[in-house]
Parts: sequence; structure tokens; C-alpha cells
Amino acid sequence: MEFGSNGSNLFASLRQAGVQIEHSMSQGEPSGAASFDLVLEDRTNGRPPARPERIRTLLAPGGRWVVALEKKRWVGMAGDRVLRRARREGFETIETFYAYPSLRSPRMLVPLDWPEPFLYFLRLAVGVSGPRQRLLALGARCLCALRLHRMFLPNLIVVARRER
Repeated sequence: MEFGSNGSNLFASLRQAGVQIEHSMSQGEPSGAASFDLVLEDRTNGRPPARPERIRTLLAPGGRWVVALEKKRWVGMAGDRVLRRARREGFETIETFYAYPSLRSPRMLVPLDWPEPFLYFLRLAVGVSGPRQRLLALGARCLCALRLHRMFLPNLIVVARRER
């Protein structure tokens, strides 16, 4: 099931691969509780969040809720709100990723839940050749140590999995 597409082609590659996607209804809750393997939510271009009462109840055991956030500068608190909602709804596993260089043409998905992959990505992407790059890398390492690095990225993918 897909929420918030409204003309977006963010999940077009899934459709091209033959994945059957059902769009949410504009009014009310979707029918068929606990019947979906995947709920996709497109939060790019300033789209508002999906408002079903409980996303988790739409998913079959083992199903995933995937939220793609993208802003012009950085995702900010929107990512934290999605993470809080996922925890509040009782999702057992919640993972976050950064799509580099963009959501629409990612070459790499960077896991953000542990500092090591993000710091490795920084060394690859930013490098440390000049003073500006060193300053950017130092700032990013500080944000990572404070666990604030997710807020200052231009996109964020949250994957919450229902175990049972």
C-alpha cells in the first residue's frame, strides 16, 4: 500500500519490477487489517504524513512500513517524529538509512543507526584533502557522536518492521 504519492514517481522502480501497489483511499482507513507486506509512505516535497490510526495494524507479521522523507536542505525534526510514531505503535525493529546522492537515484544506502558506517561514508564522500572538507568532516563526526546526524541530511529512509 502506498500513501502520499499524489503524482510522485518515487516508487516507480517497484512498479516497473512488477510489484503490485495499492494506493490508499483519500478518505478514511484502508480495509483489510493486517494484510499488507509493505506500506510505503512518500514524504517528499513537503507532503504531510499519512494519517491512518495505526499503520502497524495494516501490516501482516513480518511486514514493513517504509517512510521516505526528503527536504530541500535537511529533514530536521520530521525524521524524529516518524521514529517516535514507529516506537509508539510498537514496531520491533526500526532502521534508518541515507540515500546518497539522492532518493531518486541512489548509488548507496548508508545505515545511520551505528556510527561506523556513517563515518566510513564520510571518508568516502567528503574526503579530508582541504581545510573545508576537514571542517565538514569534523562537524559531521560531532553530530554523529551526539546522534543528531540524521536531522542534517537532505533525505531519510525509515524502515520499521512488524515481527509478530
